[in-house]
Amino acid sequence: MGSIIERTKKDGGLSYQAMVKVPGGKAVVKTFADRDLAQAFVEEVEEQREKVAVALAAKRKPLEVKDWAAVERAAQESWLNVRLDEAIAESAKKGHMPKRNLSMIGTVTGFVKDVRLGELDRNWVESYVAKVRGSKTRHGRPFAWATIADHMKLIKSTMAWKAEVLGARGADLPFSSKKHFPAGWDVERDRRLRPDEERRIIARFIRNPYLDRRRQWLRLFRLALNTAARMQELHLAEWSEFNMEGRFWTIPAAHTKKKKTRVVPLNKAAMRALRVMWLIRDPNSSKVFHAFNGTADISGCFYALMQAMEIEDLRFHDLRHEAISRMVLFERHLRVSDIMAIVGHSSLKMLERYSNLRGDELAAKLVR
Repeated sequence: MGSIIERTKKDGGLSYQAMVKVPGGKAVVKTFADRDLAQAFVEEVEEQREKVAVALAAKRKPLEVKDWAAVERAAQESWLNVRLDEAIAESAKKGHMPKRNLSMIGTVTGFVKDVRLGELDRNWVESYVAKVRGSKTRHGRPFAWATIADHMKLIKSTMAWKAEVLGARGADLPFSSKKHFPAGWDVERDRRLRPDEERRIIARFIRNPYLDRRRQWLRLFRLALNTAARMQELHLAEWSEFNMEGRFWTIPAAHTKKKKTRVVPLNKAAMRALRVMWLIRDPNSSKVFHAFNGTADISGCFYALMQAMEIEDLRFHDLRHEAISRMVLFERHLRVSDIMAIVGHSSLKMLERYSNLRGDELAAKLVR
């Protein structure tokens, strides 16, 4: 029997705890931010348990209703035989997968066809890492170690979700970055945008032959440098989020990495970019940057443009590092806590990681 308990979080928001009790067994419990998702989870677990019970009844005559050990064994056997690619697709379809993972589904399922959950042992993990690392992205570059780590997180979360749904014990994915990745794979990036590179990129965007993309690339680039917003936040930005009179952007929690609403002030350069975007807005779309198909589209095209311009090792996310460094360097009226709130950092350590000041910039700050 399932139930939903409404709870109040520390920040005043609500969460919903879904619980399905199993007679003679351990209850299945999971917390959601939305009541409908919690209700869907309860119904799904109850439906899956009923299917397992029916399957046992057909196999064994008669089935003892209270033989929960047999039910658990059947659930575990069912879990072991689930195809990983189908489980990933099902998780996404039913809304149990974080939005940031959705862009990886096609790539991951392409590497795991016909693989069942019971086959995901240490040898399989090693084979998967080697296969993906030896492959190329659709833009012709090797898969980054961080991307493969994200693949592992997606697979691991899918395994756990399917175990919950079936009421099975499941198993943990035997992946360890220390064992499967080379030393130093996660060295923190400190790439900054040089002034000459910025001038060349702007000139390239102005010359872009694709009219919609030309106009939007330039403004996307400038808004990224003047707000320090993440790529996902820029891509999902809608006109209703911007207060043009008050000169601030309220990024909704659903669009942020930390799932927390953030207010970003808009300087003159950001306002100029937004005013141009308003003039060329699509009347049939609420999105500001409507010409882009997703974060993978933005990231891949930006990488291809940088390669064509022979600008080495510059990624779109590096613009966030550049923007935060500029805030620390030039926006001296802002306190450290203000900058942290604007960019969405919860710790000073994270801010320090993103603000990479050059030697000449530090020297210029000295009081002589």
